[in-house]
Amino acid sequence: MCYGNPGAMLDDILRVRKLQPDEHGHTALENFEHFCSYSGCHPQSIGEEAFAWAKLAYVRAQLPPASAVPEALDETAADKLDLIRRNATTVRC
Repeated sequence: MCYGNPGAMLDDILRVRKLQPDEHGHTALENFEHFCSYSGCHPQSIGEEAFAWAKLAYVRAQLPPASAVPEALDETAADKLDLIRRNATTVRC
């Protein structure tokens, strides 16, 4: 598991979950950048680790629940989809 490493956790989540634009056409990452620009949430002011946790939390909070994934046709595809099927926010490194 990548617990304790917010950057790796976010990378793993984004590898299996596509960020959808909101009603204004912006993704969660774009909204986070906007939030940082007006709130002062910058790595230089709060620290790299706190910034990484804030980014992970912000993006994860805006993701919709994972949808059901159709059953795979063969074992290889099933292995690749196993992470998605279990839960895209429970990541393994």
